[in-house]
Amino acid sequence: MALRFWKRKLPDREEKAYKIEVKVEQGVFDKKVLILLDSLFRKKILKSIDYCVSTGKEADVFRGTDFNDNFVAIKIFRTYTGQFHRFDDYWDESMAIKMKKKNSVIDLWCSKEFKVLQLLSDLEIAPQPIYRLQNINVMSFLGENGIPYSLIKDIKEDLDQKTYDAILSSIKKMYVRGIVHSDLSEYNIMYDDNSKKVYFIDFAQAVSNHHRNAEKFLRRDVENINKFFKSINNIEITESDQILKQILELKH
Repeated sequence: MALRFWKRKLPDREEKAYKIEVKVEQGVFDKKVLILLDSLFRKKILKSIDYCVSTGKEADVFRGTDFNDNFVAIKIFRTYTGQFHRFDDYWDESMAIKMKKKNSVIDLWCSKEFKVLQLLSDLEIAPQPIYRLQNINVMSFLGENGIPYSLIKDIKEDLDQKTYDAILSSIKKMYVRGIVHSDLSEYNIMYDDNSKKVYFIDFAQAVSNHHRNAEKFLRRDVENINKFFKSINNIEITESDQILKQILELKH
């Protein structure tokens, strides 16, 4: 099977990045993933895989195109990664999708993230879930003109009090919906410079607010956000304990 990759013209300054990208693509596209992608093409979920947006220890994310020529995000969880050793700390039966016994831990991890995105879909603070097949999640693409929105870690100079307040508001909205991100930081929050909206990504570790570790994970999320914004001038930071108290009072 031949994968249909977008043929983009690469300027010289991108050559090194492209070589890294090719290496990543060769690593993530094992036999299982190739078969699954072929199925997504045949089902007309995907028309093409364009390029690698980001790489991680647990998964890689690609921009793709659907048959309506809309951009989508394709997250492929690594089938051979050893990064899921803490799976039990984050597993949440209430967010599980019923699966066959033969499914791997990675498939379960992928299914949990998809379920979380479904639960958050109407809040417009995360990608919209489109389709899941074993260890592959297809989601809406967060970006403009085919270019992903920036992570807040890369645009400190563009952030202000409203950004900080919007992030706290989104954490609270998630909690009311019954979800704690559990891995929130400047590395998984995207920012739309036009609408000034923030979007959370990477929900594989998310848990329900009734999970045994929910409060511990929530505190860590809040402290990570405060630590990052304390490095930016002219932003009034609310103490973590106060934020935590406000959020926990929302539990029902």
